[in-house]
Amino acid sequence: MKGPRAFRRPQLTRRLLGRFAPNAEGRGPASETGRIRDLQIQEERDLYRDLVASQPTGIYRLHVRPVAAVQAEEWEDIYRSHYQVEFVSDRFCEIAGLDREAFLAEPGLILARIHPDDRAGFSKRNSEALTRVIRFWWEGRLIVEGSPRWVHFESTPRKLPDGGALWTGVLTDISERRQREEAFRRMHRLLRQAERIAKVGGWEIDLETNTLYWSEETFHIYELDPASYTPTVENSIQFYAPEWRPVITQAVQRAIETGENFDLDLELLTATGRRLWVHAASQVYMKESHVIKVQGSFRDITQERQAAEALAANHALLVGIMESLEFPIFSLDRAYCYTSYNEAHKAVMRTLYGSDITLGSSMLDFQVVPKDRATAKAHLDRALAGESFVEEAASGSEGTLRRYFEVSHAPIRGADGEVTGVAVMARDTTEGRRMAAEILDLNRDLEQRVEQRTRQLEISDQELEAFAYTMSHDLKAPLRAINGFADALGKDAGSILSPEGHGHLQRVQMGAERLGRLIDDLLQLSRVGRDDFATIPLDLASLAEQVLVNLQLGQPERVLVWEIERPLRVNGDPRLLRVLLENLLGNAWKFTAHAVEPHIWVSARRTDHTTVEITIRDNGAGFASAQVGRLFTPFQRLHRTDEFSGSGIGLAIAKRIISRHGGQIRAEGELGKGAAISFTLPRSVEDLS
Repeated sequence: MKGPRAFRRPQLTRRLLGRFAPNAEGRGPASETGRIRDLQIQEERDLYRDLVASQPTGIYRLHVRPVAAVQAEEWEDIYRSHYQVEFVSDRFCEIAGLDREAFLAEPGLILARIHPDDRAGFSKRNSEALTRVIRFWWEGRLIVEGSPRWVHFESTPRKLPDGGALWTGVLTDISERRQREEAFRRMHRLLRQAERIAKVGGWEIDLETNTLYWSEETFHIYELDPASYTPTVENSIQFYAPEWRPVITQAVQRAIETGENFDLDLELLTATGRRLWVHAASQVYMKESHVIKVQGSFRDITQERQAAEALAANHALLVGIMESLEFPIFSLDRAYCYTSYNEAHKAVMRTLYGSDITLGSSMLDFQVVPKDRATAKAHLDRALAGESFVEEAASGSEGTLRRYFEVSHAPIRGADGEVTGVAVMARDTTEGRRMAAEILDLNRDLEQRVEQRTRQLEISDQELEAFAYTMSHDLKAPLRAINGFADALGKDAGSILSPEGHGHLQRVQMGAERLGRLIDDLLQLSRVGRDDFATIPLDLASLAEQVLVNLQLGQPERVLVWEIERPLRVNGDPRLLRVLLENLLGNAWKFTAHAVEPHIWVSARRTDHTTVEITIRDNGAGFASAQVGRLFTPFQRLHRTDEFSGSGIGLAIAKRIISRHGGQIRAEGELGKGAAISFTLPRSVEDLS
């Protein structure tokens, strides 16, 4: 208070005394001196009022009569009888939602504003401050106009001669600060969850403070307790397998000394002795040409390495099978260039043409007889168009080197179902053609071979389907065992498992269930192209209604509105079109789970005289338009599994079904605003009429 008084009084005094200076006898009007004093007092009051009004916090002063030690449960009664409000600012009343005059008359009104869950803490803090006559501090919620408002109370006491005290304090609205803090905590939780799901940790070497920081997931990968272990560059390197320690040591030294980043796959020995593969990458930060900080990521890639090793083993097995065959087998891309071949084919080509074939070379370049080249190209084009067949072919120059083959052609399809190449298997039939006077027998033999090959292809298809189901059974058996043992473990040891142990157990079961669904989806994807196909006129609207009703029965608690244009008459295979709608409507149902007012629309438009385009649209999670090219590729997911479940195969199945019907499928979407999947089907003959 002395500051403003010293600043303002001289100006006021000079201004007033200039008008009322003493007369020649040294006397001035006494009444004017009193007036000057009143003006000074009024100006100081105006100053204090302006200062209080300009503060973003509310200001108050309480007079508390003398009181003995107070328990928390007694304080509210003491407050009502011993507290008197001497001053309260307008800002205080605004924050607390109180009428000024009413609060001055009844201080207990503030108690009704305290949130019920926070009231006990408010009373405890007040009783402690009142009993010990110490600074009071409390943060909690007031109920203002029916909504909670976070506030900060703080006041300081001044003891009075009669044993009472004057408490002067402030009330601050901290709702925005609490919202920012909660947003930060939420972001930290999400980041921690993302690290745990991806098994990615972070680390930082601060060269200015000579410290090493690990994120929580890094401690988890090392199997160390953050509360009891302090990492350093030296002791963290000791956890790497002995053969990898020099590699990581040199990489870290180069990063610190020269600013060179590293990106390495290494083997780690955890604190419990487990051996893991990890991926470590760095990012160097420099200041004035000196490295001041090295940050990086640390990821557990053990499962990826194991999968890569298994893939390499499977590749070696396939190569072994190819090389064990005595007849030529090879594959070509769409430009007729070699992508693989076995030694039998390489030997035949060396014998017939006197040169060695290489990967990437064109098979047609070796065909020296124009007629043979034209025949070979025609056969390859048939296979590249999607046809599987067996034909006779000849290779080599005319004379003793000319050979005849029975050649099987089969298209090679990519993950999206498109033909990317052709696989060819040849059986030398030269000796059988040279049997004299056997033309009729040869024709008969050819017919038998065609029938035999047809049966073999049928058997091959049956064996392939049986193999798929066998693989499904063999893969699902251990999954069922994992689920069963995990469930048994949860029941038998549930009381002794830690919360983290229960979490691990739950993730094991969720992973097994997801893999089981993935196997089922893969089987369904493989069957789409092989099952019988028969089209009939049908109403797609009724089929869509059935699918949505089944989805609603599966989740009766969900409230979702759907609109289906009627009728939607098309020609198609009923079973495949049901699978199509189950995938597309199932996606729309799933991705609207977080929508405020979930809605699904099914509509149609005629594109030409024979085709209708069906559109399934929703107002769900949507996707970024830049990612539309990935939608129909198997295993391509645009959302995390913790947000939406799924195997990433449903849209690939939908595309294959539409392709079998001779149609096209496309997608449009916007992140957070929903998606639309459109596909074409033949119009029903009834609709055409």
